This record gives sequence, structure tokens and C-alpha cells, in this order.
Amino acid sequence: MNNLDDIFKRAIARGNEITLDELHYLGACYWSELDQMSAELNSDRSKLVVHGIPGLEFKVVENESK
Repeated sequence: MNNLDDIFKRAIARGNEITLDELHYLGACYWSELDQMSAELNSDRSKLVVHGIPGLEFKVVENESK
């Protein structure tokens, strides 16, 4: 299942790293929820910061090899 919580849990388990695929999926499917959490990418798109949850930020990394 790829819901918002699952993606965040996987990213946290990887040391707060979110993949490009996950980031694109979140943007496509959970735009409203991310907006409500005041989530944003930094200027060079290397970090996703979730302002609505203090201290929650993810480093954006290349997709996992399959």
C-alpha cells in the first residue's frame, strides 16, 4: 500500500531519505494533504520539509535500484 503514512514510514526507516519516485507520487496523489502540512521543497529540491510536523524533513535521493 502506498498511502502517505506508509511512504513517510519507509522514508524514516531509510534515515529520512525519500526517493524521487516517492516524491512524485506524493505530489500527484497527496497534494492537498502536503499543502495542509505546509510541506515544501527547498530551493535546490534536495530536501522536503514538512513544516506542519516540527522537525520532519527528508533528504531527496535517487530512486532505489530494482
